[in-house]
Formats: sequence, structure tokens, C-alpha cells
Amino acid sequence: MAIGAYSRLLSPRLRTASHVIGSATTDSIQSSSKTSYPLAGNRGLLPSLLSERHIVTLTVGFKYFGGEKRPVFNFGPPKGKGVSVGLKRKVVPHSDPPSSEDVSNLRKFMDQSNRLVVLTGAGISTESGVPDYRGPNGLIGSGFRPMTHQEFIRSSRARRRFWVRSFVGWNEFTASKPNGAHIAIASLEKAGRINSVITQNYDRLHHHAGSNPLELHGTMYNVICLDCGHSYSRDLFQYRLKDFNPKWAAALESLKITGSDLDKTYGIKRRSGGGLEIDENFWAEEFCVPNCDKCSGVLKPDFLFHGEDVPKHRYDEAIEMAKGCDAFLVLGSSLVNASASTLVRAAHEAGAATAIVNIGKTGADSFVPLKIHSRIGEILSKVLDK
Repeated sequence: MAIGAYSRLLSPRLRTASHVIGSATTDSIQSSSKTSYPLAGNRGLLPSLLSERHIVTLTVGFKYFGGEKRPVFNFGPPKGKGVSVGLKRKVVPHSDPPSSEDVSNLRKFMDQSNRLVVLTGAGISTESGVPDYRGPNGLIGSGFRPMTHQEFIRSSRARRRFWVRSFVGWNEFTASKPNGAHIAIASLEKAGRINSVITQNYDRLHHHAGSNPLELHGTMYNVICLDCGHSYSRDLFQYRLKDFNPKWAAALESLKITGSDLDKTYGIKRRSGGGLEIDENFWAEEFCVPNCDKCSGVLKPDFLFHGEDVPKHRYDEAIEMAKGCDAFLVLGSSLVNASASTLVRAAHEAGAATAIVNIGKTGADSFVPLKIHSRIGEILSKVLDK
């Protein structure tokens, strides 16, 4: 039976999204078993997922609901192509499966909207192995101390500490894959069911899934000069860091082979819970950070450090999205940052329906009427399943 035929089983306003997802696979499936198809190719849902590291799969199975056989769609990276060792620590908070009432309420909320804006936070990427900040398994709870904007600007030592950690962890950071939530959002955008996406994240997983969100807090994938404003690709900057620090480049290669020999790995060792730790005695003086090759200015990643304001033009664009929508959905954000919570309030005060899906409390629980405690990928897959 053709996959498109199953779209009639979905809520009418969400049929198109499921059809779009199905059209990215082959024309038919075996009805007696689960089958996985790569989502790639020019006619597929995600034309940007052409490189092997970004290929994702759609798994189609079946369940019986009230005696009627219906398809179950699951989205995610192919088996055996998960994130690398630095992201293998447990980062997805525990959550009971969403109730049928939760699924029904979220489906109704999305189905009744004509101009839906979605705001995503770090909680949407935990299912890709990227830790959040404030969740039960977040970075802050593990003792991680985030870099502040003031510290980065004022201290060359702080900049060296940041860039050595970024250099060592870059390959692991970029190895993360979009998960089912990212892919479901991209499909709903393509089907016209989501009008705009705003993200607080700088991991570009939305982009890898086929979306083009407004990046409220910037992106890790660009580097900018604080003096002249020139922008560099972070991937290319990684090569510059290697050229300036050949011993460190060799240390990363040695780490893959030897594991934890500090003499050979330049003070880099693996934490027991996953991730990498770097001995300060090795990087404090010897790690070299290149300056801007246009003006010799200081280079900074193009995302917001703690204490840094959202650029006005970007904030104004986000506010206009919030005020112009008829429904505003928050996915995976605690809304602790003022820039994010202000958007929800702006939408609410403009008369839009508002809803939150997040594990844990948020800064907008007091006035948002629909709050669902769930993993994002799990509930979105259920919303599209039925």
C-alpha cells in the first residue's frame, strides 16, 4: 500500500505533513514488518541531508488502535551512526510517555492554527545527545561553568580556555544528528503547518533537518571579528587552529588511539561520564589563538555568551513573528532567558494561543494555559502518527 494512502488516517490539518514525510521514502512499504528508508535525494523531504553524516531514517511500523491497523512513523539517525563519544553521557531527562490527552491537546492546538510560530530551546536537542543547561541532566548541574561575555572580552586567558575546549570538542559537537523532533518540525514547515521557527540553539540541527530558523542566540558555525566584523566559517577556522597548534592537532589523533596517556594527548583525557577534560597546565601558555587576518582583531564565536544581549535587529524580527502569529508553541525551553520569555508574553498579549512542551518548570507557566511534560520527539511523533 502506498505511504501517501495513510495520510487519510491523520487529523485533516496534519495530513499534508505526514504525506510530505512519506514522500521522502520509496513508493511502498511492506505491511507486515518495520522498514527503514534513508531520507535523501532531490525529491525528498530534506534535500540538505545529502552527506552521509546527515542521513536520517523514517521507520514505518504498525499498531492497532480500536481494532484498526494504523501506521507508526519514527524518525531518527540510522542505527550505528549515533553521536560520538563526547556526547554519550546521559543527557535526555526522564519523562513518562505523553498521555493520549496530551497528544490530543497538542494536535488540536496545532490543527486550529493558521499562523503557528514555534520557539525551540536546548531541550529539543537532548535527544540528539547534546546536553541542555538547566535540565535534570544539564551542564550546569554537572559543574560546567559557562563563559560570560565580559570574561571573554577582558581576558586573553579566558579566550584561550574557550578556544582550546572548542578546538578539542569540535568534531564531537558537529557529529550530532537531527532527531525526530527536528525532522517533524521541518516536515510541518514544508507542509505549511508551521509558519516560522525561532531557536535559542546554536547547534544548527534544525538546518541539518531542512529548516531555516531565526537563530535568536546566534550560531556556533560562524566566527566573527569583534573589531572589523569580518565573518569566518567555523569549519575553516578549525583548520587555522590546527595550523597554529600542530602539537594539539597531533594530540587529538593520539587520543583516538591511546585513550588517556596525558604525555601523548597534551593533557586531554576522557571523563568517566563522557566528554573531554583538558589539563590547564598544558594549554595555559602554549595554545595559540589566531587573530583576524583582515585587521588582527579578536575573534569570537558568533553566538551569545552569558550576559550578552540579542542584537536589536534580530530581537525585533523575533518580536514581530510573535506578535503576528495566531499560535505560539514553545518546545524544550525553560524560558529562563528574558529574550525567550518576552516572546511568549508578546504573543500571549497579542491574543495568540500559547502552549509549552518541556520537561520541568518554565518561566511562563503562570500564564500559558497548555503545558505538557514530555520529550519533544516522542510527542511530535505521536501527533503525526494518528
